[in-house]
Amino acid sequence: MSNVKLGYRGELPPQPFNMARYCLHAANAAGDKCALLVVHDPDGRDVETWSYAAIEQAVLRAADTFGAKYQLKRGSRLLIRLRNRTAYAIAFFGAIAGGFIPVPASPDLTGRELSFMLEDAE
Repeated sequence: MSNVKLGYRGELPPQPFNMARYCLHAANAAGDKCALLVVHDPDGRDVETWSYAAIEQAVLRAADTFGAKYQLKRGSRLLIRLRNRTAYAIAFFGAIAGGFIPVPASPDLTGRELSFMLEDAE
């Protein structure tokens, strides 16, 4: 193996960088265009269609709820314990948009496993 450093060599994001806000801002011009199509069953009967504007509203509403209603401070850890559905993505990006740190966790974790995660998240 050579002495060459491995890793990302592209342009670094600006400091500070908020991925959720960047994506929402970049998609702002697309408005009512379809941004996300979620198919919940193999036959395509249970489908959700999300426009860029609808995703932006949901993500920003989640960010506001975490801060205003639950009084989380920027930099607070936010445990997200949801199934792989749309609510998970909204909560995850809402946490990032609000300046919180999402901590993804499976709803199937035992109490002991969850306790370890919560202690280790700090």
